[in-house]
Amino acid sequence: HDALPICLTGLVVTMCGTGWGAGVMKVKLCGLVMAGLLSVSGLQVARTSSVDLLWLSAGAAVRTAVHLGLGYSLELEAGVSAAFLRREFYTTLPSHVVEKTATISSLASLGLAYGF
Repeated sequence: HDALPICLTGLVVTMCGTGWGAGVMKVKLCGLVMAGLLSVSGLQVARTSSVDLLWLSAGAAVRTAVHLGLGYSLELEAGVSAAFLRREFYTTLPSHVVEKTATISSLASLGLAYGF
């Protein structure tokens, strides 16, 4: 079967400890929570339909920061997140499941940060 078009738009709040490191590199353990809107569309059906659902998850990550100087740092974050609610999408009957949300999701981000 073809995968459904799915879009997750959300806000992630990450809380990190002080971490450890030396010189220009620092590693921190972090916890995170996410809230957002999961939008799904069914395009290969007689009548196109879509649904928007609440998404809530929590997880853990490791953040590595490399200080570049002048208050800037390059940060790489990787971790996992677990959804509070599992979603299933079906055609006409609940027994015809065409897609499911993952129970555990991986996440990664790379960014440039500036410290005040």
